[in-house]
Amino acid sequence: MLNIIIAIEGDEPVGVILGGIKNYEGIKTIRCGTLALSSNYRGLGISNALYNLHKDEALQKKS
Repeated sequence: MLNIIIAIEGDEPVGVILGGIKNYEGIKTIRCGTLALSSNYRGLGISNALYNLHKDEALQKKS
């Protein structure tokens, strides 16, 4: 399952996380392939928020 979450301010994307859930050796794992943030938005907690949204969605779909 591919998971893409985009952080947007106004009409502009400012950050993105690309990840997914993968069955690895019989264990479901979450993967973060890319986490990118515009330099103007660093230090505001946006990366943590994107990761937590990704993790929460994976936990909801763990079955």
